[in-house]
Amino acid sequence: RDRNLTDLPPPAPGAPSAVFRGRQVSEIPIAGGLAFGTGRDADIQLADPSLSPVQARIEAVASGFEVVDTGRTGSQVNGKYFERHPLVIGDLLQFGEADFFVFDGFALRPVRDGLGCGLQAHGIDVSGGRARGLILQSASFDARPGQFVGIIGPSGAGKTTLLRSLLGLQGISAGTILLDGQDLRRIESPSSYFGYVPQQEIVHLELTARQALHYSALLRLPRRTPRREMEKLITALTGRLGLQQHLDTRAGRLSGGQLKRLSVCVELLSRPPLLFLDEPTSGLDPESETELMQQLQELSYTGCTVVCTTHLMENVYLTSSLEVVMAGRDSQGRPTPGRTVFRGKPRLARELFNVRTLSKLYHQLKEATPEHWQRLYHEKTGQSLTEPPPPPPGPPRTTAPPRRARRRFPVPILLARQWRILRSDWKNLFLLIGQPVLIAGLIAMAATGEHASDKKLFLAAIAVLWLGCGNAAPELVRERSIFRREQFVGLGAFPYLLSKFLGMGCVTGLQALLLFLILKFAGDGLDGAAFWQFAGLAASAAAATGLGLAVSAWARNTLQAVLLVPVIIIPQILFAGFVFPVRDWDEHPVPRIASRLFPSFAAQRVMDVSLVWGKSVGDAGDYSTALNNLYTFLRPVSVLLNPNQSLVIPVDESIIYDPPGEGMDPFGVENFEWDPSKKGVRTPRYVTDTLRDERPRVLRHARPALAGLAALALWTLVSCGFALLMLRRKDAGQ
Repeated sequence: RDRNLTDLPPPAPGAPSAVFRGRQVSEIPIAGGLAFGTGRDADIQLADPSLSPVQARIEAVASGFEVVDTGRTGSQVNGKYFERHPLVIGDLLQFGEADFFVFDGFALRPVRDGLGCGLQAHGIDVSGGRARGLILQSASFDARPGQFVGIIGPSGAGKTTLLRSLLGLQGISAGTILLDGQDLRRIESPSSYFGYVPQQEIVHLELTARQALHYSALLRLPRRTPRREMEKLITALTGRLGLQQHLDTRAGRLSGGQLKRLSVCVELLSRPPLLFLDEPTSGLDPESETELMQQLQELSYTGCTVVCTTHLMENVYLTSSLEVVMAGRDSQGRPTPGRTVFRGKPRLARELFNVRTLSKLYHQLKEATPEHWQRLYHEKTGQSLTEPPPPPPGPPRTTAPPRRARRRFPVPILLARQWRILRSDWKNLFLLIGQPVLIAGLIAMAATGEHASDKKLFLAAIAVLWLGCGNAAPELVRERSIFRREQFVGLGAFPYLLSKFLGMGCVTGLQALLLFLILKFAGDGLDGAAFWQFAGLAASAAAATGLGLAVSAWARNTLQAVLLVPVIIIPQILFAGFVFPVRDWDEHPVPRIASRLFPSFAAQRVMDVSLVWGKSVGDAGDYSTALNNLYTFLRPVSVLLNPNQSLVIPVDESIIYDPPGEGMDPFGVENFEWDPSKKGVRTPRYVTDTLRDERPRVLRHARPALAGLAALALWTLVSCGFALLMLRRKDAGQ
């Protein structure tokens, strides 16, 4: 039951701590149970002397843990008194006025006076570059712990920019942002304090609400969190936000309000002290808007500081404080940067702007400049909106560094989610399976004949490149808003990209296998070495997946990514060295050099080797294009084995062919002469019917194939590296 006290982490400087069995700790493990109180037998010593010797107990039950109140003065969970309460991740236990603990699924963490944090900002300048100039100028903000703050203002005033600046997602050129009185730039991992629901959806529409929350919990909660506690947390959150009856409904079928509440649930999984929402009521009907705002108000009562932007005024009276941002016009009619012109309760806003209802506020704002409203606010309240806000009453709060809970390795979780998304839509799954079947059938139907394997393999390689690039091209760009949000809570760009590459690479690899098997065993089949053929297709699948991910990371939207795929694939056909053989470019250095830069060229060299692999020189002559393409890799010596055959076959000169008759040397001057125009290739002067190969040697030249596979691997690495760079640049706001 007991964990060795020496294994418990000591409290960090400035971090909240508690006395657990005589030792100051920052984490209290829960095993068989715990006792809270002021008596000597209590496991956790409470500071308030008015509390009972045993104020409360935590007991292990079948469903997890329950806290039982045994004191005479009462204890609270999430601000409410209780007798017996099942613990859920994020529950805040309060004993008296000084002892607060948070349950994280497997342990208790001491915290200071609740979970909420205060956030203040003043003198905020945000530049939009040379084209836009300043977006915000000397803007300010003030949110106290447990408040529900609304940021309102006309469109284009800078509400979203202010919100993103407070989150650290938008760089500021001047000003200071304070989290509980500490400079945000000096706080380690400030994003761990914030939950953020952007305007774009942050859940996969193909998943059910339960599945979306399950995978989000796996990514956000500590690795040691029991699955049972995760399920309890999901049930509690969805019950609070009215989604419990929709847990098994696909997210894409939820209404706008339900989908927005699901996004809020995702953010609340990690119980952030501050929750930011950007236009959460946008696009909702009036009833859904009111319901969502009421739920956000109730959320603030639990101690979480809630901040949201909105331009709808019907329900802003539910907020505990308003921040009004507006932009004016200069003497030439050009827009000026946004400024904060009001801060306070909704009732005070009606009085200061002299409106009966807040719905008339926007019209009233147009009657004067931002500077006028700032002066009026100063006259009415005695406070300045351009100077630092006064500190909150009471002793100063100190925000301890966030506890670094080790999370699960994300790649298996992301792969499991990707597979769940893939099989959630049977039509897409059918298309993924049907594409290679249809393509292989068409190739087998069109490329007929005994020696058509070279055409089949060329078309198969191009098809795999097209399929892989097409599969991966939409992947990153369509999930960009989801990835940005998950990166904000700790998901790295590399594991995310790795999961996408492995997932889409496996899909394309299976398509390549299906395509190859059909071509191999349908119709006339495939001639040549199957090992090299499938190796070339598999390497092409990996390179195509990397190329598609690079396109997806670079594109601005899904349509742009899809339209780029044909632009990338068409040159693969032209420069593969099959439609236009390599020897055709001997006198043209530009296409000869350019062809080496295409994955299809490398794939085609592997296919060329597969066609002549293990064949005698005479049999290999059936694939003249393959042999001619390989001549640059081989030391060309030509021999003609069959009478009246005009094919010049490049072979390794170490292979010796003996004539049947003594003294007859096929390499001698009598039978062959040098052709200077063909770079030392010997061509026959004459041949007799007796000239034949007495000791047939087979062609096993792996070097061109290995070079092709290495080139495809290099393409894969370069493409994925570019995709990783683009992911990091875009997420850095560049």
